[in-house]
Amino acid sequence: MDAQHSDAQLVHGEDTEAAADGWNRRGFLKRAGAVGAMAAAGMALSGTATAAAKPTGTPVEPDPDILVIGAGFAGLAAARHLRGMGFQNVEILEARGRIGGRTWTDTLQGQQIELGAGWFHPSQSHIQTALRKYGIGIVYDDPMDAVLAQQVDGTYRQYDVGTAFETMGNLYTKFFQGTQTFLPNAMNPLQAKDLIAAQDAYTVADRYAQIGMTAEEKAWIGGTLAGYAGLPAGGASWTSLAQWWGLGGYDANGWFNLTSQKPATGMIGLAQAMFNEANHGITYNQNVVRISDPAATGSSVSVTTAQNIVYRAKAVVCAVPTNVWNNITFTYGIPQAFKDAATEGLGVPHAVKIWMYVRGPQTRTLVQSKEGSKFESMVPMHKLPDGQLMIAFGGAGLTLDKASLNAETKKILGSAYEVVDFKVADWGHDPYARGGWSLRRPKQLLRHLPALQQPVGRIAFANDGLASGWNGFIEGAIESGINAAIKAAEASGMA
Repeated sequence: MDAQHSDAQLVHGEDTEAAADGWNRRGFLKRAGAVGAMAAAGMALSGTATAAAKPTGTPVEPDPDILVIGAGFAGLAAARHLRGMGFQNVEILEARGRIGGRTWTDTLQGQQIELGAGWFHPSQSHIQTALRKYGIGIVYDDPMDAVLAQQVDGTYRQYDVGTAFETMGNLYTKFFQGTQTFLPNAMNPLQAKDLIAAQDAYTVADRYAQIGMTAEEKAWIGGTLAGYAGLPAGGASWTSLAQWWGLGGYDANGWFNLTSQKPATGMIGLAQAMFNEANHGITYNQNVVRISDPAATGSSVSVTTAQNIVYRAKAVVCAVPTNVWNNITFTYGIPQAFKDAATEGLGVPHAVKIWMYVRGPQTRTLVQSKEGSKFESMVPMHKLPDGQLMIAFGGAGLTLDKASLNAETKKILGSAYEVVDFKVADWGHDPYARGGWSLRRPKQLLRHLPALQQPVGRIAFANDGLASGWNGFIEGAIESGINAAIKAAEASGMA
C-alpha cells in the first residue's frame, strides 16, 4: 500500500482498537501486563507480530482450564460450547483488537457494510438456529431487480438478469454434472472415499477439458469459479467446488443461494451474541507465537504471545486460520499433515473485498467478469441519494487506489459513474489471516481432512477449513469450533 490511499478510507486487518464491549477487569489486568512487558522490551505498542518470543516470559495466573486462541467464529463457537458443557474457567486470546476474525462489520456513507464474510445459505443449520435463538432477523439479497453486465468477448454486454441466470444455471449444471455420484452426502465428503479419490486431483481446468466447455461458456462462469477459489482454473480444486454445489442441494438454485442471506445486525451482531452467551474472559492484542504441549508428561499446555506473556491451560483450542499456523512454533511438533496444510494453505490466497461509493445513475448492475479480470465481479447493494454502494471483488493486477478503482468502474459501467469513496479489506495480506475463506486445493481432501480434525496432544484445532460440511463458510467454522471444544474438553481430563 502507498500514499495513493490517503484519499480513501482504507481498512486493513491489523485493527488494534479494543472492542468497546470486550473489556473486563481480569482482561484489563492481563492487557496492562502485556503493555508493561512490551514497554520494558522497548517494543512499539501496535499489536503486530514481533520476532518469536522466548520460551519463558511473564506468566499469567490463575491458569484457565481451557484456552481458546482466536475470537473468530470458530473460536467463539468453541468458547460458547465449552460454557454449555459446564466449563466456566475458559480464557480467549485474540490477536486483533476486536472479535469476529475474518468477518468485519463496518460502515461506509452511513450504511452498514461487511468487509469480510457476510452471507450465508438458508440450509445452514447452526447459523439459522443461532439467529432464531438470539432474535436476529434475516435480510435477503435479491439480484432479480438488477441488470447483468457479462464479460464474454472482452467487452461487457448487458442482459436481462432472469435470462442471464438461466444461462449460467444451465452451465453450472453442466459443469457439476455427476457430483452426486461421487459425493452422495455433501456434509460428509469422505462417505464415498474411493469414488471421490478418483476426482480429488482434478482442477477446474481439468473439468473444463473433460466436458469440452467452450471459451464462451467458460467466460460466463469462470470468473465466479476462480473468484471462489482465489486461484486460476489450473490451480482451483474441482472437488471442493463440487462439494459447495452439493451443499446447496445439487442444483443451480441452491448454488445461487450460497450468498443469499445475511443477518440484519451484521455479522458482528451474531458474533457478539455468541460471545455474550459464552461469557468467558477475553484478552485482546495477544498474538500467539509459541505453543508447548508436553503431553507425555501430563503437564499443562503453555502458550506464549509475541508480547512475551505466557498462558497455561489444561487444554487449548487453536482457532486460527490454517494459513497462519506457520507463524506459530509448536515446540513438541505437529504431524506432517498439519505442516503440509500450513505450507500449502487452505484459505484462498487472493481475497480482496472492496466497498465503493459510486456516484452516478442508480441502475442496479450485477457484473460478472471472466477469469483474470481486475474486477472478478461487482454487486449492487445500497442506493444513496446520488448513487449507490457496490461491492467489488478484486482480481489479478488491480491496484487498490481510488484512481484505479475509478478507471475500472468506468470501464465496466460507463463514464457517468465515479468512485468517490471506498473501503477495502485485503485478506491475503492480513497478518492474522493470510488469505480469505477456506477452499481446499486439489488432492488436499483425502490427504488432510481426517488428520486435521484430530487433536494433537492437548491441542484441538478449529477453523472453517477443518469442517466436514460447510467448508469455507461461517457455518463450517461453527461446526469445527464445536468439535474442537469437545476434543479439548476430553484432552483436559475434565469432561
